[in-house]
Amino acid sequence: MRYTLKSRFQGTIAGALLALELAKDRKPEIIRQAYIESTFSCKSLIAQGKFDSNSFCAINQADTLLNQQLNQQVLLNTLFSALPVILFCHEDLSKLRYNLLELSRTHSDNLIVRDSVLAIGYTIAQSLNEKLSQTSVFSEIIRFIGETPTNTPQQLETVNNLLNQQVSLEQAFTELYKVNTLSNVVAIAFYTFFKSLEDFCLSVSLYLNGKILSFNNNDYYISSVMTGALSGAYNSALGIPISWQMKHLRHLSAKTAEDEFLQMLKLTDELLAIWSGVCEFDNQDAKKSRGKYLCNYLPLLEQSSHLSVYAAPRIIRLR
Repeated sequence: MRYTLKSRFQGTIAGALLALELAKDRKPEIIRQAYIESTFSCKSLIAQGKFDSNSFCAINQADTLLNQQLNQQVLLNTLFSALPVILFCHEDLSKLRYNLLELSRTHSDNLIVRDSVLAIGYTIAQSLNEKLSQTSVFSEIIRFIGETPTNTPQQLETVNNLLNQQVSLEQAFTELYKVNTLSNVVAIAFYTFFKSLEDFCLSVSLYLNGKILSFNNNDYYISSVMTGALSGAYNSALGIPISWQMKHLRHLSAKTAEDEFLQMLKLTDELLAIWSGVCEFDNQDAKKSRGKYLCNYLPLLEQSSHLSVYAAPRIIRLR
């Protein structure tokens, strides 16, 4: 195993959050909503031990009605809600697809949002399973999405062709933005991820350097988050530069904001513990969970000093 699942889980969540928080002209309300979505999703999975669409429907019904015309914001919210589900179901692609379809419906009936989440979900899952192959991944994603009236599959095919042709960044953006839809945002995220597959910093920096002048703010945030999540899953938390982590912490002037980031990482560790079967939770009262306080949480900046054990769900149980 190239990286531990702990590091890949943390890299996925931290990569998405850091990419959003370090973005130029970032909006506090967008960051706040990202934490709300991802935190609720993690806590629901931990409490239930599985994906429960009814819980997500209850929390997202008002949000869906409020943002039914703001498809870019809906996509961003859906993505952060989906990330913990992707991590939790990564080893079973059929279950992952079903759960992501259910989750997408709780946020919006927009088919591009649905297809985008499926594309991101499959790619992250293959990174966690260490089966990601650039030569075949685009055709695999298209099969995973299935039949769809959206242009997402066509845009992904275009990305694959542009990568094979090794065109410049400016040429790629021009080609992918010929038709302005949400699918373009996803396509550009895939392009920048695979353009610098082994380098988290370089992939995300393609957005942070401010050269994508044709992006509106929401497009900019969404693509940056997607690239951060994809690269974070592939390169793990170890691939996120310490200087970026420190820069992030300096940006957090409010103590509550810092607590949110660290709490999200802690929840990610607990999510891994539940997935592996190491811990068992009381579904009725999380405070009585036998495994809640056994999860040894360590921030990204600290070195793990304990033995980590991983297994498929329900294999390892407390005795």
